[in-house]
Amino acid sequence: LQATERRPIPNTKRTHMKFTTLRQSSLPAIILSVFAMGAPEKAEANPEADAARFHAVSKHLDPGGTLYAYVSVDGDLRNLAVWVGQLVESIREENPQDIPFPIDAPRILEATGLDSVSAVGFSSRAAEAGFQNKSYFHTPAGRKGLLRLFGGEPKVFEGPNLAPAGTEFVYEQELNFKALYEVALDIAGVVMGDAGKGMIQMVASQPFDENTKLTAARLLRDANTKVTVIVDAHDTEKFRIPGEDFDLPLTHGAVLVNGYGWLADEVARLSGDEPDAERVQEANWRGIRSSEVLGEGGLATYRPALLHHLPSGKLVLTTQTEFAEMLFIPKPNLREDRAFREVMKGLPERGNAMSYVSPKVFNLLRNVVNAAIEQEADPAEAAVVRGMLSLFLPLESKGEASVTTNLPDGILTVSNSTFSHKGGLLSFGLTGPMAGIMASQMMFMGAMEELEDGNDFPAPPDVQIPFEEAQPEIPSP
Repeated sequence: LQATERRPIPNTKRTHMKFTTLRQSSLPAIILSVFAMGAPEKAEANPEADAARFHAVSKHLDPGGTLYAYVSVDGDLRNLAVWVGQLVESIREENPQDIPFPIDAPRILEATGLDSVSAVGFSSRAAEAGFQNKSYFHTPAGRKGLLRLFGGEPKVFEGPNLAPAGTEFVYEQELNFKALYEVALDIAGVVMGDAGKGMIQMVASQPFDENTKLTAARLLRDANTKVTVIVDAHDTEKFRIPGEDFDLPLTHGAVLVNGYGWLADEVARLSGDEPDAERVQEANWRGIRSSEVLGEGGLATYRPALLHHLPSGKLVLTTQTEFAEMLFIPKPNLREDRAFREVMKGLPERGNAMSYVSPKVFNLLRNVVNAAIEQEADPAEAAVVRGMLSLFLPLESKGEASVTTNLPDGILTVSNSTFSHKGGLLSFGLTGPMAGIMASQMMFMGAMEELEDGNDFPAPPDVQIPFEEAQPEIPSP
């Protein structure tokens, strides 16, 4: 390894190291490049802009609770992208065959739209159900790039109207796949110019199969959709997984995708006369479902189906056709459910994403885990697992719910939870170092096992190790 050349990178004070005997694409070379280049530049201070940015974020948060956090990232991501671009370019200069195209990291970051986030804020305060948590991502110039993937104007949620009263889990998310397609085109254009865009368009326009005209472009190009997940579990009806000694609650669910019902028609057409599938042709439904049940007892109720709901145009993937039909008929729905209203109290009624987990889910999960513990774990292990259960599935849990809303200058998420943001930060702060310590211990133990077995460590590629014949034999520890 030789550091034979040090030259300034334009508009910075960092240095560039040229490596002659160690390939730049290897991990040691990358690490040394990082040390040679130094840390990314810090964003310039602007007290007036900083104060205005803090005010814009703080008005969406709750002061005086268990947690209040604000972080300004204005310009930081772009400076980081500049630094990454310099690192990649230094590697590319020495090994152009590994990175054949120049990588303009700042322009790629701009294409993703992540540079539009200038500050983030978090708060947690005590509430009836535990804590009300808020997260806010400030985008003063509006959302662009990948941030457009998660919908546009806030809307009234459909899931609570479709789901029956007593449903355990509902998740709803707007998705603008067109934004994803446009970001892919922009990044390809940054890296390879018009030829890159043309390549993406050509690949996306190719049919998936010779028997269909279905293409990625058709799936993504004009898609502004919504995905809804509904899961309903029964308290009394249960089934047993083959080979296990405990029962699970009978659970049915469905995934609904707006505007993609035609996809079920296409899949049904391509399936032809498959023996394990049967066509569905009804007044409100078309598609395909399993012709065989998954097992005996409770498992006999599962007959997965991919369906096109003709009145709504939705694509429906469900565990049971009867469950899918029930979603679209008049019934006591989740919006009228008392438990749902309690968990959702204080959350926006309109938004771009929502999630709901009923209080019953915590009891069901706790019962399942306890049953598994009684069958498998020894007393010591059972005590540890039960302690973890009390931490992550507390008996007093009132359920979980959150709503994410796109605002003119940012993205706001409000949630009611048993846990506060502070607990999450503490868990990350503790588990992060612990994970590092455990990983290093496992690596050390693995190395010791290699030595005990008398195996040699493989040398990194393209590294010249002199005096191989003179290396001493390492004894077992």
